[in-house]
Amino acid sequence: MSVFRRHLDILCNYHDDYVAQGVKALGNAGGCSGAAFWKVRGKEQNYCLRRWASRYPTQERLEFIHAVQWHAKEEGFTKFAMPIETLEGMTYVADGESFWQLEPWMEGRADFRKHPGTARLVNAMTALAEFHLAMETFPIENERGAAPALLEHERILLKWTDSLLDRLEAAICEPKKDCSADFQSVRFISGLSDSEGPAGVDRWQIGNAVTIPCPLKLRFESRLQFAASNLLRTIRKQRYAVLAQVVRMSNLALPLLPCIHDLHAAHLYFDRQNFNGFIDFGSAGIDSPTVDVARLLNTLTESRAVHWLVGLSAYQSLRPLQREELAALQVFRKSTALTTAIRWLEYIFMQNHPVKCSTRLVRQLERMNEMLERV
Repeated sequence: MSVFRRHLDILCNYHDDYVAQGVKALGNAGGCSGAAFWKVRGKEQNYCLRRWASRYPTQERLEFIHAVQWHAKEEGFTKFAMPIETLEGMTYVADGESFWQLEPWMEGRADFRKHPGTARLVNAMTALAEFHLAMETFPIENERGAAPALLEHERILLKWTDSLLDRLEAAICEPKKDCSADFQSVRFISGLSDSEGPAGVDRWQIGNAVTIPCPLKLRFESRLQFAASNLLRTIRKQRYAVLAQVVRMSNLALPLLPCIHDLHAAHLYFDRQNFNGFIDFGSAGIDSPTVDVARLLNTLTESRAVHWLVGLSAYQSLRPLQREELAALQVFRKSTALTTAIRWLEYIFMQNHPVKCSTRLVRQLERMNEMLERV
Protein backbone atom coordinates (compact mmCIF):
# COMPACT_ATOMS: atom_id res chain seq x y z
CA MET A 1 0.00 0.00 0.00
CA SER A 2 1.35 3.42 -0.93
CA VAL A 3 2.44 5.45 2.07
CA PHE A 4 0.72 8.44 0.47
CA ARG A 5 -2.66 6.69 0.51
CA ARG A 6 -2.38 4.77 3.76
CA HIS A 7 -3.98 7.53 5.82
CA LEU A 8 -7.04 7.46 3.54
CA ASP A 9 -7.39 3.71 4.02
CA ILE A 10 -7.09 4.16 7.80
CA LEU A 11 -10.06 6.55 7.73
CA CYS A 12 -12.19 3.75 6.24
CA ASN A 13 -12.17 2.18 9.71
CA TYR A 14 -14.38 4.98 11.04
CA HIS A 15 -18.08 5.82 10.80
CA ASP A 16 -19.36 7.79 7.82
CA ASP A 17 -19.63 10.88 10.04
CA TYR A 18 -15.84 11.05 9.91
CA VAL A 19 -15.47 10.58 6.16
CA ALA A 20 -12.87 13.06 5.00
CA GLN A 21 -14.09 15.99 2.94
CA GLY A 22 -10.47 17.04 2.69
CA VAL A 23 -7.11 16.02 4.18
CA LYS A 24 -4.04 18.18 4.81
CA ALA A 25 -0.72 16.50 5.59
CA LEU A 26 1.08 18.14 8.53
CA GLY A 27 4.17 15.94 8.44
CA ASN A 28 5.79 15.46 11.82
CA ALA A 29 4.36 18.75 13.17
CA GLY A 30 7.87 19.82 14.13
CA GLY A 31 9.01 16.62 15.81
CA CYS A 32 11.34 13.87 14.70
CA SER A 33 10.08 10.85 16.65
CA GLY A 34 8.58 9.24 13.57
CA ALA A 35 5.02 10.32 14.33
CA ALA A 36 2.99 12.00 11.58
CA PHE A 37 -0.23 14.02 11.52
CA TRP A 38 -3.01 14.94 9.12
CA LYS A 39 -5.75 17.53 9.51
CA VAL A 40 -9.00 15.95 8.37
CA ARG A 41 -11.99 18.08 7.34
CA GLY A 42 -15.11 16.13 8.27
CA LYS A 43 -18.78 16.74 7.61
CA GLU A 44 -19.31 18.86 10.71
CA GLN A 45 -15.88 19.53 12.23
CA ASN A 46 -12.15 19.02 11.82
CA TYR A 47 -10.17 16.07 13.13
CA CYS A 48 -6.55 15.12 13.65
CA LEU A 49 -5.30 11.78 12.35
CA ARG A 50 -2.18 10.69 14.21
CA ARG A 51 0.21 7.98 13.14
CA TRP A 52 2.36 6.98 16.09
CA ALA A 53 6.05 6.18 15.60
CA SER A 54 6.69 2.63 14.39
CA ARG A 55 8.33 1.49 17.64
CA TYR A 56 6.50 3.62 20.18
CA PRO A 57 4.22 3.15 21.92
CA THR A 58 3.66 -0.56 22.38
CA GLN A 59 0.08 -1.78 22.12
CA GLU A 60 -0.07 -2.24 25.91
CA ARG A 61 1.17 1.28 26.53
CA LEU A 62 -1.17 2.83 23.98
CA GLU A 63 -4.12 1.05 25.59
CA PHE A 64 -3.02 2.42 28.98
CA ILE A 65 -2.86 5.95 27.55
CA HIS A 66 -6.33 5.62 26.08
CA ALA A 67 -7.66 4.11 29.33
CA VAL A 68 -6.39 7.18 31.19
CA GLN A 69 -8.09 9.47 28.68
CA TRP A 70 -11.33 7.49 28.75
CA HIS A 71 -11.39 7.60 32.56
CA ALA A 72 -10.75 11.35 32.55
CA LYS A 73 -13.68 11.85 30.18
CA GLU A 74 -15.94 9.65 32.31
CA GLU A 75 -15.05 11.81 35.33
CA GLY A 76 -16.01 14.96 33.43
CA PHE A 77 -12.59 16.23 32.36
CA THR A 78 -12.69 17.22 28.69
CA LYS A 79 -9.69 19.50 28.10
CA PHE A 80 -8.01 17.10 25.69
CA ALA A 81 -8.84 15.32 22.44
CA MET A 82 -10.37 11.91 23.16
CA PRO A 83 -9.58 9.29 20.46
CA ILE A 84 -12.64 8.39 18.40
CA GLU A 85 -13.80 4.79 18.29
CA THR A 86 -13.54 2.79 15.09
CA LEU A 87 -16.39 0.77 13.60
CA GLU A 88 -15.08 -2.15 15.69
CA GLY A 89 -15.18 -0.14 18.91
CA MET A 90 -11.41 0.34 19.19
CA THR A 91 -9.66 3.63 19.93
CA TYR A 92 -6.84 2.94 17.48
CA VAL A 93 -6.09 1.18 14.20
CA ALA A 94 -3.10 -1.14 13.76
CA ASP A 95 -1.79 -1.57 10.21
CA GLY A 96 1.09 -3.93 11.03
CA GLU A 97 3.66 -1.13 11.10
CA SER A 98 2.20 1.64 13.24
CA PHE A 99 -0.75 2.54 15.41
CA TRP A 100 -3.15 5.23 14.22
CA GLN A 101 -5.84 7.23 15.99
CA LEU A 102 -8.41 9.83 15.00
CA GLU A 103 -9.35 12.59 17.41
CA PRO A 104 -11.19 15.93 17.35
CA TRP A 105 -9.05 18.83 16.20
CA MET A 106 -7.83 20.93 19.12
CA GLU A 107 -8.62 24.57 18.39
CA GLY A 108 -6.37 27.31 19.71
CA ARG A 109 -2.67 28.08 19.72
CA ALA A 110 0.33 26.87 21.70
CA ASP A 111 1.52 30.44 22.19
CA PHE A 112 2.05 30.89 25.93
CA ARG A 113 5.69 31.87 25.43
CA LYS A 114 4.69 34.64 23.05
CA HIS A 115 1.70 35.76 25.10
CA PRO A 116 2.18 34.87 28.78
CA GLY A 117 -0.26 36.14 31.35
CA THR A 118 -1.64 35.55 34.82
CA ALA A 119 -5.08 34.50 33.58
CA ARG A 120 -3.53 31.95 31.22
CA LEU A 121 -1.29 30.62 34.00
CA VAL A 122 -4.21 30.27 36.39
CA ASN A 123 -6.42 28.57 33.80
CA ALA A 124 -3.74 26.03 32.83
CA MET A 125 -2.94 25.16 36.45
CA THR A 126 -6.64 24.84 37.26
CA ALA A 127 -7.05 22.44 34.33
CA LEU A 128 -4.16 20.32 35.61
CA ALA A 129 -5.80 20.14 39.04
CA GLU A 130 -9.07 19.07 37.40
CA PHE A 131 -7.25 16.30 35.53
CA HIS A 132 -5.55 15.04 38.70
CA LEU A 133 -8.88 15.05 40.54
CA ALA A 134 -10.34 12.91 37.76
CA MET A 135 -7.39 10.52 38.06
CA GLU A 136 -7.86 9.96 41.80
CA THR A 137 -10.46 7.29 40.99
CA PHE A 138 -8.35 5.56 38.32
CA PRO A 139 -7.65 1.98 39.48
CA ILE A 140 -3.95 1.35 40.13
CA GLU A 141 -2.14 -1.36 42.04
CA ASN A 142 -0.34 0.88 44.54
CA GLU A 143 -1.88 4.21 45.52
CA ARG A 144 1.24 5.28 47.43
CA GLY A 145 4.92 4.67 46.80
CA ALA A 146 8.20 6.16 45.65
CA ALA A 147 7.69 8.60 42.79
CA PRO A 148 9.10 7.08 39.56
CA ALA A 149 10.18 10.54 38.36
CA LEU A 150 12.24 11.05 41.52
CA LEU A 151 13.91 7.68 41.01
CA GLU A 152 14.69 8.66 37.42
CA HIS A 153 16.16 11.98 38.54
CA GLU A 154 18.24 10.13 41.12
CA ARG A 155 19.54 7.80 38.40
CA ILE A 156 20.49 10.71 36.14
CA LEU A 157 22.26 12.68 38.87
CA LEU A 158 24.18 9.60 40.03
CA LYS A 159 25.20 8.85 36.45
CA TRP A 160 26.60 12.33 35.93
CA THR A 161 29.68 12.06 38.10
CA ASP A 162 32.42 14.68 38.16
CA SER A 163 34.40 12.70 35.59
CA LEU A 164 31.45 12.56 33.19
CA LEU A 165 30.83 16.27 33.68
CA ASP A 166 34.52 16.79 32.88
CA ARG A 167 33.97 14.97 29.58
CA LEU A 168 30.97 17.19 28.89
CA GLU A 169 33.04 20.28 29.64
CA ALA A 170 35.74 19.08 27.25
CA ALA A 171 33.12 18.54 24.55
CA ILE A 172 31.77 22.06 25.09
CA CYS A 173 35.21 23.67 25.01
CA GLU A 174 36.66 21.54 22.20
CA PRO A 175 38.18 23.82 19.54
CA LYS A 176 36.22 23.78 16.33
CA LYS A 177 37.86 22.74 13.10
CA ASP A 178 38.93 25.55 10.81
CA CYS A 179 36.44 26.41 8.16
CA SER A 180 37.84 25.27 4.85
CA ALA A 181 35.02 26.90 2.95
CA ASP A 182 33.48 30.33 2.95
CA PHE A 183 30.03 28.89 3.58
CA GLN A 184 28.79 26.07 5.79
CA SER A 185 25.52 24.13 5.82
CA VAL A 186 23.97 24.38 9.27
CA ARG A 187 20.85 22.72 10.66
CA PHE A 188 18.97 24.99 13.03
CA ILE A 189 16.58 24.18 15.83
CA SER A 190 13.34 26.11 15.52
CA GLY A 191 10.34 26.55 17.75
CA LEU A 192 12.15 25.71 20.98
CA SER A 193 9.55 25.83 23.72
CA ASP A 194 10.07 22.65 25.67
CA SER A 195 10.99 22.44 29.33
CA GLU A 196 12.18 18.89 28.89
CA GLY A 197 14.01 19.13 25.59
CA PRO A 198 15.91 16.04 24.53
CA ALA A 199 14.34 13.78 27.14
CA GLY A 200 12.23 12.87 24.10
CA VAL A 201 13.56 13.82 20.69
CA ASP A 202 10.03 14.19 19.34
CA ARG A 203 9.68 17.28 21.52
CA TRP A 204 12.33 19.09 19.50
CA GLN A 205 11.50 21.02 16.40
CA ILE A 206 14.27 20.68 13.86
CA GLY A 207 14.55 23.25 11.11
CA ASN A 208 15.84 22.74 7.59
CA ALA A 209 19.52 22.91 6.69
CA VAL A 210 20.49 26.39 5.53
CA THR A 211 23.73 27.82 4.19
CA ILE A 212 25.33 30.65 6.14
CA PRO A 213 28.71 32.42 6.01
CA CYS A 214 31.37 30.54 7.96
CA PRO A 215 32.27 33.52 10.22
CA LEU A 216 28.61 33.75 11.26
CA LYS A 217 28.62 30.03 12.04
CA LEU A 218 31.68 30.43 14.26
CA ARG A 219 30.10 33.40 16.03
CA PHE A 220 27.00 31.33 16.79
CA GLU A 221 29.14 28.47 18.10
CA SER A 222 31.14 30.81 20.33
CA ARG A 223 27.95 32.14 21.90
CA LEU A 224 26.67 28.60 22.33
CA GLN A 225 29.89 27.53 24.08
CA PHE A 226 29.70 30.51 26.42
CA ALA A 227 26.06 29.85 27.36
CA ALA A 228 26.70 26.12 27.77
CA SER A 229 29.78 26.69 29.94
CA ASN A 230 27.82 28.97 32.26
CA LEU A 231 25.04 26.40 32.49
CA LEU A 232 27.50 23.61 33.23
CA ARG A 233 29.06 25.63 36.07
CA THR A 234 25.63 26.02 37.65
CA ILE A 235 24.97 22.29 37.24
CA ARG A 236 28.22 21.45 39.02
CA LYS A 237 27.40 23.88 41.82
CA GLN A 238 23.95 22.40 42.49
CA ARG A 239 24.27 18.71 41.67
CA TYR A 240 25.32 17.34 45.08
CA ALA A 241 22.77 19.32 47.08
CA VAL A 242 19.89 18.46 44.74
CA LEU A 243 20.92 14.80 44.61
CA ALA A 244 20.86 14.62 48.42
CA GLN A 245 17.33 16.06 48.47
CA VAL A 246 16.17 13.67 45.74
CA VAL A 247 17.55 10.64 47.61
CA ARG A 248 15.81 11.67 50.83
CA MET A 249 12.50 12.32 49.10
CA SER A 250 12.62 9.11 47.05
CA ASN A 251 12.42 7.13 50.30
CA LEU A 252 8.98 8.58 51.07
CA ALA A 253 5.70 7.01 49.99
CA LEU A 254 3.79 9.65 48.04
CA PRO A 255 0.27 9.53 46.57
CA LEU A 256 0.43 8.10 43.04
CA LEU A 257 -1.93 8.47 40.09
CA PRO A 258 -1.76 8.79 36.28
CA CYS A 259 0.24 11.87 35.27
CA ILE A 260 0.71 13.55 31.89
CA HIS A 261 4.48 14.13 32.31
CA ASP A 262 5.07 15.82 28.93
CA LEU A 263 3.97 19.28 29.96
CA HIS A 264 5.61 22.04 28.01
CA ALA A 265 4.45 25.13 26.19
CA ALA A 266 4.14 23.48 22.76
CA HIS A 267 1.55 21.05 24.18
CA LEU A 268 -0.68 23.65 25.86
CA TYR A 269 -3.42 25.15 23.68
CA PHE A 270 -5.01 28.50 24.46
CA ASP A 271 -7.70 30.65 22.89
CA ARG A 272 -6.99 34.16 24.14
CA GLN A 273 -7.15 33.81 27.95
CA ASN A 274 -8.95 30.47 27.89
CA PHE A 275 -7.09 27.19 28.24
CA ASN A 276 -8.40 24.76 25.62
CA GLY A 277 -6.46 21.67 26.56
CA PHE A 278 -3.47 19.33 26.64
CA ILE A 279 -2.58 17.75 23.29
CA ASP A 280 -0.03 15.03 24.08
CA PHE A 281 -0.47 12.12 26.49
CA GLY A 282 2.28 10.03 24.92
CA SER A 283 4.44 10.09 28.07
CA ALA A 284 1.59 9.49 30.53
CA GLY A 285 2.38 7.18 33.43
CA ILE A 286 1.79 6.48 37.10
CA ASP A 287 3.66 8.99 39.25
CA SER A 288 3.35 11.61 41.94
CA PRO A 289 1.10 14.41 40.67
CA THR A 290 3.62 16.87 42.05
CA VAL A 291 5.91 16.06 39.11
CA ASP A 292 3.21 17.39 36.75
CA VAL A 293 2.73 20.46 38.94
CA ALA A 294 6.47 21.19 39.03
CA ARG A 295 6.94 20.67 35.30
CA LEU A 296 4.00 22.84 34.33
CA LEU A 297 4.98 25.59 36.76
CA ASN A 298 8.59 25.51 35.53
CA THR A 299 7.34 25.73 31.95
CA LEU A 300 4.91 28.59 32.55
CA THR A 301 6.84 30.62 35.13
CA GLU A 302 10.50 29.65 34.60
CA SER A 303 10.46 29.30 38.40
CA ARG A 304 9.92 33.01 39.07
CA ALA A 305 8.74 33.09 42.67
CA VAL A 306 5.73 35.41 42.36
CA HIS A 307 4.30 33.64 39.30
CA TRP A 308 5.10 30.21 40.77
CA LEU A 309 3.03 31.01 43.87
CA VAL A 310 0.14 32.33 41.76
CA GLY A 311 0.09 29.14 39.70
CA LEU A 312 0.43 26.88 42.74
CA SER A 313 -2.38 28.73 44.50
CA ALA A 314 -4.63 28.18 41.48
CA TYR A 315 -3.88 24.46 41.49
CA GLN A 316 -4.42 24.12 45.25
CA SER A 317 -7.71 26.00 45.09
CA LEU A 318 -9.11 22.79 43.57
CA ARG A 319 -6.72 20.09 44.77
CA PRO A 320 -4.80 20.98 47.95
CA LEU A 321 -1.47 19.19 48.22
CA GLN A 322 -0.61 17.13 51.26
CA ARG A 323 2.34 18.12 53.43
CA GLU A 324 4.69 15.55 51.93
CA GLU A 325 3.55 16.51 48.42
CA LEU A 326 4.49 20.13 49.06
CA ALA A 327 7.93 18.97 50.17
CA ALA A 328 8.25 16.78 47.07
CA LEU A 329 7.16 19.69 44.87
CA GLN A 330 10.10 21.81 46.00
CA VAL A 331 12.50 18.96 45.26
CA PHE A 332 10.92 18.37 41.85
CA ARG A 333 11.19 22.08 41.14
CA LYS A 334 14.98 21.81 41.44
CA SER A 335 15.59 18.30 40.11
CA THR A 336 13.43 18.82 37.03
CA ALA A 337 15.29 22.00 36.10
CA LEU A 338 18.68 20.38 36.78
CA THR A 339 18.12 17.12 34.91
CA THR A 340 16.56 19.01 32.01
CA ALA A 341 19.68 21.14 31.68
CA ILE A 342 21.92 18.06 31.77
CA ARG A 343 19.88 16.34 29.06
CA TRP A 344 20.06 19.35 26.77
CA LEU A 345 23.82 19.68 27.10
CA GLU A 346 24.30 15.96 26.57
CA TYR A 347 22.13 16.05 23.46
CA ILE A 348 23.91 19.04 21.97
CA PHE A 349 27.53 18.24 22.77
CA MET A 350 27.92 14.51 23.43
CA GLN A 351 25.51 12.88 21.00
CA ASN A 352 25.94 12.90 17.26
CA HIS A 353 22.84 14.80 16.29
CA PRO A 354 22.89 17.11 13.26
CA VAL A 355 21.96 20.16 15.30
CA LYS A 356 23.96 23.37 15.37
CA CYS A 357 23.60 26.66 17.14
CA SER A 358 20.93 29.30 16.68
CA THR A 359 20.12 32.45 18.58
CA ARG A 360 17.02 30.79 20.02
CA LEU A 361 19.02 27.80 21.22
CA VAL A 362 21.53 30.08 22.94
CA ARG A 363 18.69 31.94 24.63
CA GLN A 364 17.14 28.64 25.73
CA LEU A 365 20.35 27.65 27.53
CA GLU A 366 20.55 31.10 29.09
CA ARG A 367 16.97 30.78 30.36
CA MET A 368 17.77 27.38 31.85
CA ASN A 369 20.74 28.85 33.69
CA GLU A 370 18.64 31.73 35.00
CA MET A 371 15.96 29.32 36.20
CA LEU A 372 18.50 27.07 37.95
CA GLU A 373 19.92 30.07 39.76
CA ARG A 374 16.42 31.08 40.87
CA VAL A 375 15.49 27.69 42.33
